[in-house]
Amino acid sequence: MAKKVEIIEPTKTRKANGKKYNVCAYARVSTGSEEQKDSFINQQKYYEDKIKSNPTYNFIGVFADEAISGTTDKRPDFQRMIRLAQQGHIDIILTKSISRFSRNVVDLLSYCELLRDNNVNLIFEENGIELLNSSGSLLLTILGAVAQMEVENTSEHVNWTLTEKMKKGEFVGQADPLGYDVVDGKLVINEEEADIVRYIFRRYLEGIGGHTIAKELTNMGAKTKKRNNTSWHDSTVMGILKNEKYTGLLIQGKTYTVNPIGHKRRDNNGEANFYKVEDNHEAIISQEDFDKVQEIIASRCSTTNSDGVKRGTTTNSEQSEFTSKLVCAYCGKHYVRRKTHPGTKYEKIKWNCTTVGKKGKAQCPHSVVIDDDYLKQSIVGMIQNLIDDKDCMFYLSTEKLNELLKKSDSKKDGIKEQIKQLKRNIDSKIKKKSKILDMFMEEVITEEEFTAQRKIIDKEINSIKDSLSELESLCDYEDIKLNSSKQISKLISEGKAE
Repeated sequence: MAKKVEIIEPTKTRKANGKKYNVCAYARVSTGSEEQKDSFINQQKYYEDKIKSNPTYNFIGVFADEAISGTTDKRPDFQRMIRLAQQGHIDIILTKSISRFSRNVVDLLSYCELLRDNNVNLIFEENGIELLNSSGSLLLTILGAVAQMEVENTSEHVNWTLTEKMKKGEFVGQADPLGYDVVDGKLVINEEEADIVRYIFRRYLEGIGGHTIAKELTNMGAKTKKRNNTSWHDSTVMGILKNEKYTGLLIQGKTYTVNPIGHKRRDNNGEANFYKVEDNHEAIISQEDFDKVQEIIASRCSTTNSDGVKRGTTTNSEQSEFTSKLVCAYCGKHYVRRKTHPGTKYEKIKWNCTTVGKKGKAQCPHSVVIDDDYLKQSIVGMIQNLIDDKDCMFYLSTEKLNELLKKSDSKKDGIKEQIKQLKRNIDSKIKKKSKILDMFMEEVITEEEFTAQRKIIDKEINSIKDSLSELESLCDYEDIKLNSSKQISKLISEGKAE
């Protein structure tokens, strides 16, 4: 007996809740002749009328490039349209044909993939193809096969050339490392930069962390490999500390290409050849110092649990009896445990505010660093006082708790009102962003003005979100403080009853 199958038709489209699609069109002519100019104007009018006549469409605009070839990316309106699509302002793009959109098959595939990833439908009218349906997928498959052959042949030739150079010990790469210049395929020491490299290794061996070294270099005005850039980050410092080239060793082939069309590369974990050359060039750092640095990095970067599995905690912030129990009274963030000058005779354990550690002292100026020994002595002293005078502590804690309850409720009400106001401010900024987008599409403001104003609003929103996060942390801190006081009061009460 045949089974009865009920087919339920789809009830939802890509865009739900009755909202209109944001639709634009792209037009292009390749020459500046009068005939082509008439065609150019006609294309613009045709698409504007077509989009506005569709009740489910919201007309965004017609993007058009005049007298520019479709084989190049130097099309300003085209690039502007792609950026808006990535930002979520466009749902559908209409264009006359594939050749109008792009005659470079690799670029066509790349842009189609980008638009599809952002759920933007691209409709080629003459070809009768839509990017987001099966015919669009078939088009990409056919063109992809052609493009794959073209790109892979080019990629194979380039890889063969690079491989031959690496076999000869020649340096292959787009950027030479700090401390060296590439001269005729060889690494030659740049003494000015090499001094910075030596400074980084010396300070790290003295027990200074990558974050602090980066701050020191920034304050010194030391230049990165970008020459005019004097802003350093801990990731840059750590990258230098891990680079074996500073010992004169050259290892190449650390990455390999997996997708020539998408220019995607992966780390080589044994899937491809490595090319290693000892004493390839003059060393800046001794092998002994380099090995010591790697040992320190390894000790700081991971610890091993009882199962022998490495975890992401560092020996500088290892667990203790006070972990997650110390809270900054000013910003509400936890205190973290850090070792200063680890592995040296000056090694000490200190506790400092997370905000200060991540964002600098200016973000929480009133917080103080607490010495671990002092912290332990203070806790012992407090416990001793509780043991010695239970009656006094009981009455004091009860009175203090009642006072704290009143203050905490009042403070939390104020904080919650500030949080509501900040959320209203964020909503207002988002509406403002939508308004300047409308002004841009109506050509009331230029793209430069649109981009500049959007950046300012995004910066304001991020600043408000930071303030919002701090207030929410303060609200949580009030709860933590109150719960802790209740627990202490309860313990004292139980001790008094005894």
